[in-house]
Amino acid sequence: MPTTPLTPAKRRVLDLLKRLGAVRASELARRLGLTDVAVRQHLAALEHRGLVEQTPTPPEGRGRPSSAWSLTETAHGLFPDRHGDLTVSLIQATRRALGQQGLDRVIAQRGREQLRDYRTLLPGPSATLKKRVEALARQRSAEGYMPEVRKERKQRGNAAASCWHVRRLLIEAAWHDRYRPAIGTTLRQRRQGQPCVSSPSPTALNSGSVVDSAA
Repeated sequence: MPTTPLTPAKRRVLDLLKRLGAVRASELARRLGLTDVAVRQHLAALEHRGLVEQTPTPPEGRGRPSSAWSLTETAHGLFPDRHGDLTVSLIQATRRALGQQGLDRVIAQRGREQLRDYRTLLPGPSATLKKRVEALARQRSAEGYMPEVRKERKQRGNAAASCWHVRRLLIEAAWHDRYRPAIGTTLRQRRQGQPCVSSPSPTALNSGSVVDSAA
């Protein structure tokens, strides 16, 4: 893939596709004030770099089908995405305004609403597991995520125990992320680069085998 910088004209094409989504080359030419030939040349160069792609669209009236152009995942990566920073800022602001319990209530309410929506949008229990999982993946994709449905080979052993083990790990990870464990003196000294002083065992104390290093 070429790595030369984009020209201002090609960057304008990408910016417009970012705002409009999938559009025809003629619409791009009209909005940019360029000829159809010039826009198609830019699109061809951008397609060669893996930044745009075209999909067939129904023809407008008589004639052969045309194509709509849109950005690829690579092109989307050229634009800054601050959604993650915004989410973190909102969580922190909610915690400062309502406290941790208030934040927990907000998250729980959001979870209940999402569960209600999913039960409305997704197939019911009568549908096969495959169809329900695929429908969930499509819904998550529409929400902006990148889900993937894969059929894995059956593994030996107790599948229920394996699932419980994974679930337990997730619960423990979430718990330790929220309630950080206390750090002992030895580990704290090690992190600070200080020599660790081990406490003598009760057996050593009782036997009188402990020697004062300062003596």
